[in-house]
Amino acid sequence: MQEELKPDPQIEPSQVPDQKPGVEGGKRDRNRRAKTQQIANAALALFLEGGIEKVTIDEIVKSAEIAKGSFYRYFKDKEALVASLIQPLGERVLGALEVCGANVEAAESIEAQKAAYFELAETLAGIIFSAPDVLRLYLQEKRGPLQGPARPIRQLTRDIGALALETTEKAHSKGLLKPISAQVSTLVVLGAVEELLFQILSGEEVENLLELPAAVAELIFYGLHKPE
Repeated sequence: MQEELKPDPQIEPSQVPDQKPGVEGGKRDRNRRAKTQQIANAALALFLEGGIEKVTIDEIVKSAEIAKGSFYRYFKDKEALVASLIQPLGERVLGALEVCGANVEAAESIEAQKAAYFELAETLAGIIFSAPDVLRLYLQEKRGPLQGPARPIRQLTRDIGALALETTEKAHSKGLLKPISAQVSTLVVLGAVEELLFQILSGEEVENLLELPAAVAELIFYGLHKPE
């Protein structure tokens, strides 16, 4: 009897065929989702090694050990596969930024605003370390035009930047931050955080790894808020 496929919990592709879905949680449903996961896992490894643009669908199906026709049962094209890989991470990051923005908008004191940024840092740390390879793919592919198979990642980059800028502008509206351009400070912060993450995920040694979320939040907060 063939062993039932078990998906890697790190990746949760959002797209599965809707024909003959079977009972949710049943054997057919589990096997179909596991097959989707098998394709996603193979693609992620290849994308990290060779880049999204260069990797072909033929290479993906060969690595996943499936027929090419099976790929198209689960994904319309390579862009749809990339979207499935990045969507769970993107939804969680954007959700965390939205919560932070709401907390900053409601903050009436330095301490309340500080708490909002620290909560964001802790939430993002949990998200980041739950899907490090997907995050590494994001960092690797985030720059470029909004076209081609990497488009979902580059759209996410723009969405994250827009929400981060919106949060900074809300903080400025409270009069609690230094009069620095919100756009400039947002770009500086995002760039620094992404570079730090890239170093960590590339295996470079970083001191006090578990303390980094709080350290980053404190650096951002005390670097931007007005002295009393």
